[in-house]
Amino acid sequence: MNRSSRILVVGSETLFGAALARQLRQQGFSGLIEAAEPDPHFPAAVEEHFREHRPEVVFLTAGLSGGIGLNRQRPATLMHDNLLTVCHMLEAAHRHGVARLLYLGSSCMYPREAAQPLRIESLGTGLLEPTSAPYATARHAGLLLCEAYRREHGCDFRVAIPANGYGPEDDFAPESGHVIPALISRFHEAKRMGAPSITLWGTGTAVRDFIYADDVAEACLFLMQKAAVTGPINIGSGLGTSIAELVETLAQVVGYRGNIEWDASKPDGQPRKVLDALPLRNLGWRPGRSLSDGLRQTYDWYLHHVVKEAPRDAHSFVS
Repeated sequence: MNRSSRILVVGSETLFGAALARQLRQQGFSGLIEAAEPDPHFPAAVEEHFREHRPEVVFLTAGLSGGIGLNRQRPATLMHDNLLTVCHMLEAAHRHGVARLLYLGSSCMYPREAAQPLRIESLGTGLLEPTSAPYATARHAGLLLCEAYRREHGCDFRVAIPANGYGPEDDFAPESGHVIPALISRFHEAKRMGAPSITLWGTGTAVRDFIYADDVAEACLFLMQKAAVTGPINIGSGLGTSIAELVETLAQVVGYRGNIEWDASKPDGQPRKVLDALPLRNLGWRPGRSLSDGLRQTYDWYLHHVVKEAPRDAHSFVS
């Protein structure tokens, strides 16, 4: 992979795909394929796109995803979409001789009871978190398929597993978004309406590893420029933050002063998900943004692009 390689980002409208496209442009990669992406559900469309644009490097970030609510409401849709996407894209990349591909998995792939921090060796060793098992199974199938193409055909298909990502271009819908963007929109609306309290799912005790999307993108570029990376690798901060701690910080960032109430009848999801970040750090990479800085940047983007307000200073006191 070099500055003039023909590079295809599949899923450029997703959180991580958009961040990758930004980083590629900012870092001077001139071969980014800007043409409209093919619908990954249709192999003929994927085949035609690869034949016409001849990508040399592919970042595969496509595939529907969402928070606990979406996983409970549309498990078949999530699983079906992700299976079709990875099957059709990997086959096309193999058939057209793509030199290097990076597939982004999900931390949901780890077993619910896996030892912490989550290490690659734990993948496939236990039962998945029930609330996201269909989606996680499809993502894990993508990892296994990458490994199968490597073994059978010698394809340089790499796998990275990001922690819970957040940032610009995320899905901020409360019903379908992941925890951070969904909370940002809910807190902003509660502040706008002057709501005295807001009720959130679960107990707040679940712990997650959060990482800013552009940090993930930078890690992906770092990994793709390494001569030899075998086996999947985590992209995370290595730090655990409880949902209650996250909520407190986000309320300050948004400037919401009402009460926080918890609905313990709703699921928390996996009790703890913190990735083992040491292997990537040993290669020479670590994230450059703190959680508080990333949350401020994400809320500013939300104000400017989603609700069309100028970014405010009311949350600048958060350290």
